[in-house]
Amino acid sequence: MGGHSCRRSTRLAAAFVLALTFAAQAQEPGSRPWKDTARLQAEVDGLVPRVERALGLCFREPPKVRFPDIDEWRRMVARELPGERDQYRAGVLLYGVFLVPEREVWIGEYVAFHLLGESKRTFARCALAHELAHALGEQHFQFGARHRAEPDATARLYRKALSEGFAVMAELRVAHELGGDAAVREALERYRGPAQLVHVRGHRYLQNLEHEHGREAMWQALAGALPRPVEFARGSWREPGPVVARTADGTRDATATHLRIEVAARGSESGASGPAHAPARPRVWDLPAPARRLAFSADGALLAAVGVDGALRVIDVREAAPATAIRSLFCGAVEFTFTSQGGEVVDRDGTKVVFARDQLQPGPGASVDLRPELRRLGLPIRKQGTRGTCSVFTAAGAYEFALSRAAQRGVVLSVEFLNWAANEAVGRVDDGSFFADVVAGYEKHGACREAAWPYARDFDPGSTPGPAAVAEAAALRTRRAHAHWIQPWTPQAGLRSEHLDAIRTTLQRGWPVCLGSAHSTLAVGYRDDASLPGGGVLLVRDSATGSDREVDFEFVQKRVGDVFWVEQSGP
Repeated sequence: MGGHSCRRSTRLAAAFVLALTFAAQAQEPGSRPWKDTARLQAEVDGLVPRVERALGLCFREPPKVRFPDIDEWRRMVARELPGERDQYRAGVLLYGVFLVPEREVWIGEYVAFHLLGESKRTFARCALAHELAHALGEQHFQFGARHRAEPDATARLYRKALSEGFAVMAELRVAHELGGDAAVREALERYRGPAQLVHVRGHRYLQNLEHEHGREAMWQALAGALPRPVEFARGSWREPGPVVARTADGTRDATATHLRIEVAARGSESGASGPAHAPARPRVWDLPAPARRLAFSADGALLAAVGVDGALRVIDVREAAPATAIRSLFCGAVEFTFTSQGGEVVDRDGTKVVFARDQLQPGPGASVDLRPELRRLGLPIRKQGTRGTCSVFTAAGAYEFALSRAAQRGVVLSVEFLNWAANEAVGRVDDGSFFADVVAGYEKHGACREAAWPYARDFDPGSTPGPAAVAEAAALRTRRAHAHWIQPWTPQAGLRSEHLDAIRTTLQRGWPVCLGSAHSTLAVGYRDDASLPGGGVLLVRDSATGSDREVDFEFVQKRVGDVFWVEQSGP
């Protein structure tokens, strides 16, 4: 399609957006009964933590979001784009915009209307997530303010690309959380045209920087100087080259380039007409991130490894059903190399993950051990003595691991403070708490370091933290360590197989897991062994003995109740 036709088509689409907006407004002039302010705010409140998880950062202050009517939009467009007569640009702004001087997100009536509906709700929520990401980026990196202050036109373009790429990253990850790969593909359609090239380049640059050097490096790049033109032009610090795979019999080839996989099959296999072995038309799928590895499994499915959200995700590409072809199957904390023999995926430590029956499962002999990382961070095993504080020690271990890994140095927390905070949160004066009470206490008061309030041999119900300990706890709390529940507490102990799988997956991603039972412990590894009850063991830290020990999977599934882990969002 030529450039003129493309612009004409785009503007017609924008006019359609405007028409839909006016139709929504015309339902009942003046009152607009469909605009339920409370429900719209609930949508904002529900998306805020999703955007935070997607980007690994937390809002320093709640974002301001407005849902103005069409007349307010027109005045805003006239102010922000003086003299603009292009309905396309006005139409795009009807989706949403982040106004830098006001530090406020404006969401247009078209998006607001669909936020309260069903047919395009995922689209509308992704559009809202995009603008919330702009607000988050402004709080941490001052994207808009630095863009406006930049005198050089090329540098302004780069800053706009970083800002838009940051928002696209959030939008795509929220889309995946809300609707899986189909929602990601739908969101990507918004960025196919040449007008969105700046979004694509910024997203690709940040995405690859995060995958190659880590999330902290991405944050530093966003806060620091602009990338060199050659780096930005390539979209990455290192341009990802094509990744290829071929079936054992040579009848199919797969090539992954950037965010796309193409699979070319021979005519005799695909059923295409023509001479035997004539090339068939390639099948194409879009990926949520550039592929790092490709391999065909023994049953002919294509496995691809991509880096998403700080972990390597293995996905299964099925040619038979393009609409639902890409499914996330497994997350790991280490990089994999693939072998096509039997569909095995083998990491660099020798741990095997076996492809079977449309899923990737940890194979025989799979294991994880986080103790070397605990030692590297300087996090010791501590004893609770005669006090009944096992749950507090266990939760403290999860929080201090998250904080220490982010800081890359040991942050040993005060169990005494966490015990007090849990009591304060639930209005009790007990020695020892449930996991949920400790989480509530941390979220309300934070926790100071052990040195600020050391653990006492005996419990003193009248003891309270000093001003210095309270101030330190408040400062540490701003780093926002978040608890993620695999299984909240229930009166009846016991876990299902999917809970055990989630524990193992979390350990594979590099996070310890808190196990609540008659005696709480911190899982820091596991080992599969078919000869053991339940098929393996968890390696746990036990504050009662001050040592590590093993508990078999059967015990975990029968006796463990509540389970959670902790991850830090933000630097």
